[in-house]
Amino acid sequence: MVRDTSTKASNGVVVTSLSVGGEAPPAATDVRISAENRTITFGLDSMNADYDYFGEAVALGQTQAPLRCKILPSTKSCVIGALTNNTRYAATVVTQYGVLSTEAQQEEVIPFGPPTLPVAVVEKRGNGEVQLRLETPDSASIKTPVESFEVWIADDKVSTCPAQQQPTLCTVANLDNVATYDVAVKAVNRFGTTSSAGTFSVRSLAPPGVPASVSVAGTRGVINVTWDREQDGGPAASYTATAYRPDGSAAGECTSNGVTERSATTTPPETRCDIKDLDGEVAYTVKVVATNDGGVSVPTAAKATIRPQFVPGVPTAVATVRDTKVFVEATQGAGGSAERIRVTSTPDSLTCEIVLPATQCEIANVRRDVSYRFTSVAVNPTGESQPSAPSNPILVYSPPSRPTIARTDNGKSRITVEMRESLTEAVDGYEVVASPGSAKCTAIYPQTSCDLVGLTNGTAYRVTVRAFNNGGFSPATDPSGEITPIAEPAPPLTPRVALGKEQATITVANTRDTTITRYVVNMVGDNASCEIVRPATSCVITELQVGFSYAFTATAFNKIGASLPSPQTSSVVPLESPLAASDVILTTNFRDIIVEILPNPDSSPAAKFEVKASPGGYSCQADAVSRKCVLQGAARGKEYTVSVKTMNSGGESELFERVYYLTAPPSAPDDIDVAVSPTSLVVGVGVDGMNSDSSGVRVTASPGGKSCVITLPATTCGIDTDTSKVYILSAQGVSVIGETSTRSVRETTQSYELLESTVTFHDATQGPETFSVSDVTDQQAAVADAAAAALVDPVLGIEPSPTAPTPKPGQTPPNQSLRDIYATLTKSTLKAFKPTKFSAKVSKTAAKVCSIQKSEIVTLTSGECVIAITYTATIRDPKTKKTTKKKRSTTVRFTTTK
Repeated sequence: MVRDTSTKASNGVVVTSLSVGGEAPPAATDVRISAENRTITFGLDSMNADYDYFGEAVALGQTQAPLRCKILPSTKSCVIGALTNNTRYAATVVTQYGVLSTEAQQEEVIPFGPPTLPVAVVEKRGNGEVQLRLETPDSASIKTPVESFEVWIADDKVSTCPAQQQPTLCTVANLDNVATYDVAVKAVNRFGTTSSAGTFSVRSLAPPGVPASVSVAGTRGVINVTWDREQDGGPAASYTATAYRPDGSAAGECTSNGVTERSATTTPPETRCDIKDLDGEVAYTVKVVATNDGGVSVPTAAKATIRPQFVPGVPTAVATVRDTKVFVEATQGAGGSAERIRVTSTPDSLTCEIVLPATQCEIANVRRDVSYRFTSVAVNPTGESQPSAPSNPILVYSPPSRPTIARTDNGKSRITVEMRESLTEAVDGYEVVASPGSAKCTAIYPQTSCDLVGLTNGTAYRVTVRAFNNGGFSPATDPSGEITPIAEPAPPLTPRVALGKEQATITVANTRDTTITRYVVNMVGDNASCEIVRPATSCVITELQVGFSYAFTATAFNKIGASLPSPQTSSVVPLESPLAASDVILTTNFRDIIVEILPNPDSSPAAKFEVKASPGGYSCQADAVSRKCVLQGAARGKEYTVSVKTMNSGGESELFERVYYLTAPPSAPDDIDVAVSPTSLVVGVGVDGMNSDSSGVRVTASPGGKSCVITLPATTCGIDTDTSKVYILSAQGVSVIGETSTRSVRETTQSYELLESTVTFHDATQGPETFSVSDVTDQQAAVADAAAAALVDPVLGIEPSPTAPTPKPGQTPPNQSLRDIYATLTKSTLKAFKPTKFSAKVSKTAAKVCSIQKSEIVTLTSGECVIAITYTATIRDPKTKKTTKKKRSTTVRFTTTK
């Protein structure tokens, strides 16, 4: 069985595979086919020993049998030669097994040899060089590869140009512009070199010579340029004329082009062109150059500059009147610049001329009270403009009458003056002059006010005003009243701060600056503020926080502005409301109640204490340092409720109250009885009528002034006397604080011889006294009791016994236990009151000096120890004879040593 497996390749070559009773061999792989000069080489990378391999090639489009070579296993290649160059071949590798064969994929290859004959033409000529256009004229479909072209003059190769593509442009340089050269061309590839058919002549091109006789003319932004052709060099292909500004920059150009073909000028360019779109006001320099493929000539400049002016634009016209003269001001419009502007009036055709660069001219012979308008025409060498639009109308007026000052106002280094506007006259403005000095300002209508500036603040000025119009000035007004410029206020003095409950009242100091209208108080470091509008002097900032520190500044304002801030106040700290006083010490000086306040140690600091006593409405105020004040003139012999209120910036405390009895003045004894003893007068007094605040009776004998003291309830005492004398006895009631009553007087005689002895005691009001006693009798005992009582001062305290031993450091001084002090008070100073229920407390001021521990006074350091004693006293009413118990107090003081 024979099977035909023929197929037809895309190139028209039939690929046949016959299979006779078996399968065709596989097609060769890894086929390598290449073409060179008249040969095709076949190669295989791998071969099967069971098959034969042949390289086959057939010229495309031909019908002859394919050429074949056998691929040897030893070389794995074979070559088909004697082919035709520049011909397309279809090449393949045939695998054969007996009569069976299979073709590999066909490839199209072309064998190439040396290049075909090169052809050269002149593409372009330049200065000392020629550019040639080179190619090899093969068939349109097949181009023999060319590696390079060589240009030869005689036996010299003058240029080699790689042939990357065809045609190839190749330049021959270093030629003499006046010489003609015979040139040959060769095409080169790896198979050989092919020379052109003979030689051809070439010649380079010299740059053109300089154009001659350049001239310029023109107007309206166009310059007309003409010139003569060059006299040497190569022929010009074109000319270019350029206009240059004075700074050397190019402003425009024009070109005249000829017709050229391959660097040869066939039609010469014209020798003229126009430079357009120029600024008509610039003086231009024009230069012309000639150009060909050989280069550019040296430029030739016109001998003169040219300004291509336009006709002037339409000018403006504005008329003014100054000092009764009429002036017209005119400016050029858009267009060419003018040399002069001619002005003409309507009516009367009055004229004047403005020669630029002047801007105005004066119209003479203008009639008053006639309205004029003016037109203007601009002129330059190119021509005249169209007339301008008519100017504004003008009219020359008569001077105005005297003006009136409507208002003045002072400012910072200035005065503002406002005039009353005239409704009947033409006024162009006002001139204001200040005196002293020469400050001046002008208000131009429609303004009716102006500011005189640069004045001295604090200096009084007067002003005068003149009105004016285009006809002149009016008479001046009479001088105004005095006006004084002012500046911003000076910084205020440091304000005063008074704290309240969570608020501060800030008060500014008085000032003589009457210009100040208000103050603004600012909290330092915060945006809180308050305002003081004069005549007020203070304002309040609220919502302060207790315990925080605050400071303030004040800024003054007047109509000019703000001052610099005042110095900062001292820092203040809002306080809590104080606590009530812990206690008070109440004493008297016969007429008043002396109050000493003991503050609560846990309280915020006090600013003052308000003290009141009722009944009677008595009051006083104690400062925070002394803590003392006096309730003056309180009625004697009454019991008062003494109240204390502690105050500070945070508020008021609750009331502290203490009941206090203000002793009445002692009363005089009812009568005096005298008995005689061998050594003294024994005096007896009637005491039933004496009040309960009387603690005793002092009896005094005159002459000599000897006395004795009866301590109630005793009624007698003795006085050592001279029995040869007559005595007048006087008796006075005394109180525990040394106050005395009026005297009761009685005359007596003494005839007994007296034996004298003396006892010295201290009286709280009169100092040391001496009295005499004769024998140790009941009267002597009474006198001794009185002397002992006098040793106790209820105001100053108890004097320690002079014989008491000196205490050791840290020990309580002898006789200073509370029990001893209570006993001493009961036996002496307070004997008349029969005191009970004692209590004691160390004063706050002495808390560091001494303290009370288990009814003993312990010394802490050297100083004055102050003990406040409170007790219950039994008081006897002299009228009703009844006794009552009331609280009383006294103070004990002594000096400690440690």
